[in-house]
Amino acid sequence: MNDTKERILLASVHLFADNGYEAVSVSDIAGALDMTKGALYKHYENKQALLDSIVGRMDKLIAERNEKLSVPPAMKMSERDLAMNRLLSFSQDEFDYWTREEFPCCFRRLLTLEQYRNPQLSELYQKYLVSGPLEYVSELFRILGNKDWSFRAIEFYAPIYMYYSLYDCAEDKKATSKILSDQIARLSLIWTKR
Repeated sequence: MNDTKERILLASVHLFADNGYEAVSVSDIAGALDMTKGALYKHYENKQALLDSIVGRMDKLIAERNEKLSVPPAMKMSERDLAMNRLLSFSQDEFDYWTREEFPCCFRRLLTLEQYRNPQLSELYQKYLVSGPLEYVSELFRILGNKDWSFRAIEFYAPIYMYYSLYDCAEDKKATSKILSDQIARLSLIWTKR
């Protein structure tokens, strides 16, 4: 991707995260970059093309990250690959990724803002932040042999999901992240005793 397209993409995801997709116009994006709308249209056909590019980038970032971390799809995992401490460590890493990494954090905030206004973004919100992760964790617990795997998945993922909102509003973001780490450690102790 050339530098101009990259600048446009980053400015767009930041503006969408701060103001919502619906509230930001192509003129706003061009203005933030000190360029004309015509110059922006040379790189992206319209605002939907920008959003499609943002989603494509997020999919690529997640695939690269999963490959780097050697996280296979849940259906291919064996029980020995799924040690609880690895799952817990991965969960903390996921939380940090979605809250501290610039592009994923902006993307998450964009989806959070627009989940009730835009059906396409609502579907993406579910895919990335709600039903997608919950289905993944459910499958992990099922593979581990938990008879109540769907309840365990909700019990496990609910605090992580809740802490996204707490983190966004927290003045002391490190403290909020630490509270989640402590919660994950507590869950680990509870489940290893069962």
